[in-house]
Amino acid sequence: RFFDTNLTAGTKYFYSIFSFNGSAGSYNYVNANPLQGSQIMLPSAPVLDPVSLLTQTGFTLSWSAVNGATDYRLFLSSDNFVNTLAGYDGKLTGLVASRTLEGLSSGTSYHIKILAVNEAGNSSISNTESAITIPASPVATAASMVAQTSFVANWESVIGANDYYLTVSANANLSSPLADFDGATPIDGSIFSKELSGLDAGTAYYFAVSAGNATGKSPLSNVLSQLLLPAAPMAISASLVGQTSFSANWD
Repeated sequence: RFFDTNLTAGTKYFYSIFSFNGSAGSYNYVNANPLQGSQIMLPSAPVLDPVSLLTQTGFTLSWSAVNGATDYRLFLSSDNFVNTLAGYDGKLTGLVASRTLEGLSSGTSYHIKILAVNEAGNSSISNTESAITIPASPVATAASMVAQTSFVANWESVIGANDYYLTVSANANLSSPLADFDGATPIDGSIFSKELSGLDAGTAYYFAVSAGNATGKSPLSNVLSQLLLPAAPMAISASLVGQTSFSANWD
C-alpha cells in the first residue's frame, strides 16, 4: 500500500506498479509489464460570489471555476438550510460558472451553497451567500375618510417589504407629484395607509404605491383616483325681493 499526499485537487494522476525483489544486479524488477491505472482527485470547493442582478422573482449566481470539475450541485433554502427547496437539493447546473434562478418568491430571503462534482465524487461545500428578492408590487385599495381637503390612501401589505413609497398627483399619469408624496419618502413597512391633508377641494387626485426592502423597490401598484368633496359655497345677498318671494344667491 502506498499513500501520496500534497496532490492537487481535481487533477488526474497516472501510476505504474512493478513487482520488485530488491536483489542486486541490473534488473530488480520481476515483471516487465507493470500494473497501470489512474485516479482523479476530488475537486476543491467552489467559492460563491455575491449574488447579482436581483429581481422580484430571481437573481444570478456566479462562482469560481474549479479544476477538474465536471458539474456543480446547487442548494437553495428560504430558511437558512433548515430545509432545502424542492428542485434545488443538489440540483446539477452543468459545467458552467454562473446560473440565473427564476420563478422564486418575491420579498423572500434565500441562502445558497454549491459544490463541485467529478467522477471521484463531490467536493466539500462552498461558502454560503444570501439574497433577498425585491418585494412584489402592492395593491392600492379604495381611499377612505374622504373630505374637502383630505383623504386616506390605502394599500395591501406585501411580504418582505421594509417600507412603502406613496406617489400622489393631480395628474392621471402621476406627473408633478405632491411634495413628500413623490415616491421617494419611505413609510414604515408596518403601515398600510396614509392620510393626505391640505389638498384642493373638489379636485381628483391619483395615487399609487411601491414596496421596498434592502434590495430595491418594486414597480408601482395599480393607480387609483379619488375626487374630494367640493368646497362650501358662499351665500351672498338675496335679490329680487318681493312680498312673497326672493332669489337666493351664492358664489
